[in-house]
Amino acid sequence: AKDHYKIGVDEHMLYKQLVDEAGFDSPNISVVPFNESQHADSARALILSQTSDDFEGVDDSWVDALFAGYRRMESGDINSKFKIIFVAECNGQVVGVAGATPKKGQPIKLMPLVAKSEAAFEALIIDFQGLLEDYGRKLYIHLVPEPWQVVCLQRHGWSLEGVFPGGYAPASVVQQWGIILNKKGVPMRKMRIKRPYYDAIMSGKKTLEVRVGYNSIKRLKAGELLQLETGHTSGVVRIKSIRIYRSFVDMLAAEPWQQIVPQAESEREALRLLRKIYPDHKENLGVHVIEVQK
Repeated sequence: AKDHYKIGVDEHMLYKQLVDEAGFDSPNISVVPFNESQHADSARALILSQTSDDFEGVDDSWVDALFAGYRRMESGDINSKFKIIFVAECNGQVVGVAGATPKKGQPIKLMPLVAKSEAAFEALIIDFQGLLEDYGRKLYIHLVPEPWQVVCLQRHGWSLEGVFPGGYAPASVVQQWGIILNKKGVPMRKMRIKRPYYDAIMSGKKTLEVRVGYNSIKRLKAGELLQLETGHTSGVVRIKSIRIYRSFVDMLAAEPWQQIVPQAESEREALRLLRKIYPDHKENLGVHVIEVQK
């Protein structure tokens, strides 16, 4: 609040999450490119179930237009209003959908941005900052947020930029939230991680983090800072090196499994846990071992 109690002094509100953070340990959620043949029906149902009340005109024909824009993505022509769509998946089910439209001047509008849970919403919010950095300088979104969504957006650096009473529907007040990409002074990328692995890394018991070859992972480089996110807690590490393998078996033949899955009691158990998180079609993207140091 500018000049709230005294001219020249701005008031800032600080708050702390009091709920046990262990309850926020997210399930295995992956943010992956939209595949129309695989995701269209589930994505359509989720979009319509979560936006139609607050946004007039969001119906089947609107979703048809969204998917048509996705088919124009390869053109890269901003005038064509092409769409970039990602989905959040958990156990093979679509639990979140986000569509992005690059605009002139390099802002990127996110609409829709819908999710079945806080974990899925947060996965999209975190991952999109890396996935869309080549398409523009800023992300913004129009939504009627739940309280937990406001907390999530604030926690990850988004700011409220405006409100639109009746802008999309007579009974709704839509808010615009935005964030600048590649902001000076914030050079690090973000990565979601489960709480047990986060604790092990920050305590020095775990030095290797394993991911598969999504585009966002392929962008990581040795020497970069990496902000690890788990629920309401985060910490910064530096990437020491990155090694790539064809499979988990090849990786475990060369890397110490104790530094990858410290809670496992054997290499076989480590392999089982990794394949539970990353089934065959994800393992086939390539296995990236990210060596980190505090």
